[in-house]
Amino acid sequence: MVSIGTPVVGWQDNILDTARQFMNAEVCFYRIVGGKDHLPEIGQPGTPGTVEVIWRGKARVQQLRAPRRDSTEYQASDSRSFRFQLDPLDNPPIVYAGTKARVLNGGRDSSLETYSYQVESGVNSSHMAVRTIELTADMRPNTWGWSA
Repeated sequence: MVSIGTPVVGWQDNILDTARQFMNAEVCFYRIVGGKDHLPEIGQPGTPGTVEVIWRGKARVQQLRAPRRDSTEYQASDSRSFRFQLDPLDNPPIVYAGTKARVLNGGRDSSLETYSYQVESGVNSSHMAVRTIELTADMRPNTWGWSA
């Protein structure tokens, strides 16, 4: 039997302590409650819902890879993948695919504040050092009508 040696105790805390130094952004996860979609084909006007902030806190926000171009003759979309790294001691909630997110303070890149993000995955490992959330944004600027 091969042994990998004595495991390093507390490595997750060492990584978290280091990662905290780079959590210079502020993000929130939210949902829209109520409201109706605008359906012009049946003459139904849309009504805005109410924004309910699920959680707000510090994060490291990082874009990943090159833009993805998912185009059809019906719909063109340029999206980019992002990663939010959160401090698990700030008690971020478990977020599932489809949860909406927003960058409230983009640190050194204020353009991060203009995009609307959607969670793709929020699962980590049993040795989680930071809460890592994978998201996408459609890379179109959004004018926010609410503040968190």
